[in-house]
Amino acid sequence: MPKRIVITGASSEIGQSICKRVIKKGDEAILQCFKNKERCIDVFGDSCKIVSVDFNDANELDNFCKTLND
Repeated sequence: MPKRIVITGASSEIGQSICKRVIKKGDEAILQCFKNKERCIDVFGDSCKIVSVDFNDANELDNFCKTLND
């Protein structure tokens, strides 16, 4: 059964490397990025869920957590 894995800081090189491994294993990746969502879209397209969230904003964080169940 595939796992659902949230990767924060996904637009960084480390985050992208982790995401590539998660996808290769067949697990579901949810990528969180703040400023560079376009970079994630360029690299991963629609192969995973990409969400732009500012974790310093309580409302955005709350909404992000709610989407994890979607």
